[in-house]
Amino acid sequence: MYKYCNFIFTKCSLTGEDKRIRIWDLAAGTMLTELKGHSHTVLGLAWSRDGECLASCGLDNAVRVWNVKSRPNISSDTHTSPELVASYTTGCSSLLSLHYSHTNTLVCVGIV
Repeated sequence: MYKYCNFIFTKCSLTGEDKRIRIWDLAAGTMLTELKGHSHTVLGLAWSRDGECLASCGLDNAVRVWNVKSRPNISSDTHTSPELVASYTTGCSSLLSLHYSHTNTLVCVGIV
């Protein structure tokens, strides 16, 4: 599993070969939610500078952006996943990494 943490918001996001992204509350030690939508291994995650969005990319050559501002608890009976606000397919065979710049612009690195 790969681990990307945002300590300002005490959230941690994990991903791996199962194509899912898990967001954890580090202070409580509980999983907040699980994001599904990639069709292949997720390799990169990036939190927006304001902490409201989480972007993901991977071997399916797709970039997905999730609105995680409202962090529902996965164990809740009324659980709803964070909203997928954008999905992009690239001309790359796979996307390896992504990052939000200081201007909150999403930058991706891939293999053609």
